[in-house]
Amino acid sequence: SLLPVLRQEGVVHTPQEFSLIFTSGAVGNYLSTLFFGVIVDQFGPRKTGLVASILFALGLLLASNIHNFYSLLAGLALLWFAGPGIHIPTLHLSKLFANGSALFMSCQAAAFDGGTAVFALFRLFHQTTGLTSTSFLQLYLLVPLWVLLTAIFAWPDKIIEEPATDIKQQISSSPYSSPYMSSPYRSPGGRKPPDPSAVLV
Repeated sequence: SLLPVLRQEGVVHTPQEFSLIFTSGAVGNYLSTLFFGVIVDQFGPRKTGLVASILFALGLLLASNIHNFYSLLAGLALLWFAGPGIHIPTLHLSKLFANGSALFMSCQAAAFDGGTAVFALFRLFHQTTGLTSTSFLQLYLLVPLWVLLTAIFAWPDKIIEEPATDIKQQISSSPYSSPYMSSPYRSPGGRKPPDPSAVLV
């Protein structure tokens, strides 16, 4: 929805320029998942969010200079590259929902993919109010600013681990367990030691 507006504003003139913008953004988006995955494992969600928000803001600043095609190209490519860096550090939060982690991750993925709807809204505002691409991209800076603040004050430094389960509690609650199996007097061989009172003197 953004590129048709750019074409109306006289920024993108040829199909080759349109294809170059789309290809660079798609390649950057696919490659960044591996990059930010390594960053999360090595440095944690907080630092990954900081890096991604700064790159996202830099991309918006470059793209807001729409009258320079190469600045626009670099800015949009950087936006697509930094996007997964905001999404990937939040995947570990599904571990907080032991009984609904799959539902949480599916909702999270849907929300991330649905974020592109903001460009459809921009096109609607462009047609009704005359909002320009430069103004829209500058207003969009509120998003990386919010991510930056939440990464500083709310995001954890390390990936959240799954809650440890008590093995002894699992054994005691098993239908196949017995008081004898959990007894501290059970011999290593698995046999019950003889009763001293039953030994004939």
